[in-house]
Amino acid sequence: MKKPVWKIRILLWSVLGLALVFFVSAKIVPTGHIGYKTNFIKDDFFIRKLTPIERVMNKNEIIDNPVYFSLFTPRGFDKARLKVTYSESTETPLFEAGVMIGEKSWNYRTAPFQNTAIDKLSWSRIDEAGVSLWQRNPHYSSLADFYASLPARDKIALYNIDLEQSLILPEYKAQAEERKLDLTLRGSYQFYTYVKEEALDFNFIFQDLNQNRDQDGFDITLYQQGKVLNTWQVDDDGVVNDNGELGAEKSFGIAVNGLSEGVYKIEVKANDDILTKDIKTKQTKISFINNLHLAKTGKSQLSLYSDSQVLSAKTINPDSLQTLKIGNEDLVIKETYKQFSKKFNVESPLEIKIPLDGIILASDGVFALSPEALINPEFKKVNQNLDLEKVDYVLARYQSPQNQGEFKTATAELDLTGAYYEKGQYNLMLSLPGLGETGSTSVKIKELEIELFGKTFWQKIKEVLENYL
Repeated sequence: MKKPVWKIRILLWSVLGLALVFFVSAKIVPTGHIGYKTNFIKDDFFIRKLTPIERVMNKNEIIDNPVYFSLFTPRGFDKARLKVTYSESTETPLFEAGVMIGEKSWNYRTAPFQNTAIDKLSWSRIDEAGVSLWQRNPHYSSLADFYASLPARDKIALYNIDLEQSLILPEYKAQAEERKLDLTLRGSYQFYTYVKEEALDFNFIFQDLNQNRDQDGFDITLYQQGKVLNTWQVDDDGVVNDNGELGAEKSFGIAVNGLSEGVYKIEVKANDDILTKDIKTKQTKISFINNLHLAKTGKSQLSLYSDSQVLSAKTINPDSLQTLKIGNEDLVIKETYKQFSKKFNVESPLEIKIPLDGIILASDGVFALSPEALINPEFKKVNQNLDLEKVDYVLARYQSPQNQGEFKTATAELDLTGAYYEKGQYNLMLSLPGLGETGSTSVKIKELEIELFGKTFWQKIKEVLENYL
């Protein structure tokens, strides 16, 4: 006996409705929580393969640092929890995950999987609300005591946590004479400066290389202790093709009066099509943070100073292969597209003599044009470069990994607010500094599990209604 037509129609509409509900739910993730898992061996739509391929063996063994992968999600989220099961390498003092927070600046916000320097500490320890304080000699009985009466800055090292303490320079005096920084920089950079009873005043000369087709407008942002005070937009030169013809030089000034005394950070967030030809200012303290890309212009016999004991350098220009002189030691850049690093037994500040421009410098400190211009308000960091014998206190937000036989399991939480998210994709990184320098070991990823957390469907509805009512 045949079923009535109306029953068949109800069945078909029910199947269609269930399919629609399934696909809509998969798109909006109404609970605000979803998870993915991979071993990187099998192809996965949501968690893509590790790249670049020359830093990976057998698809899931990392042999050089860092590696990257894309995470495709149906919507944006606020937080990611990454749980990794991996084989440990004695060459990797740090293992961290990171998420890209800016397309133009190529910056990553990181969180720890493992820090072997902290794992090996046998000092006295205080644990409160996920924060740990290690003391070489017990002096504080609680974190509240520590925060209320901090020791000298150079005796503290931090990991995965911030500690607010303003840096004040009692001997600092403002100057009336404007000076020019004799550097041509490419792409993004950040620097610290100091203000006391004066205006913060900078004038930049920018130029567009016109080597890509993208719009090349960018931002300049002023920060104080991590808080944004102001942002200025620099417009594109109007040329959107990649003809390689230099755009006209553009002058752009920023001036802010009435600032309180202290350290300020300025960030120029531009892509590699933008040159900073000149920087003029009356500020006497100017120190570039971590990375500095000296554009290829033909300048020679440059000198910089750094407060770091570890320096890395690379070049993409065959004409810029060279030997940097740091004190009486050398750092040889002998191949293009490869980073060369060395720890120097020279008292800070390091003087870096650079025969030719066209190189990219990196450190865990700052760079300046003179020792007098150096300023770094940051506390020491517990990383592969820290000499623990020179500090007495370690403050960290960190949990050691757990042993799982020949593997370890560790968890990292990444803040996704403000992360770069385009076409349904987050760009993630696995960082293992030191890996690949001898080429003798690898880190095998047995499994990576990613949980994502965000607003529920009803929280999003409430947010929309509050914005429009």
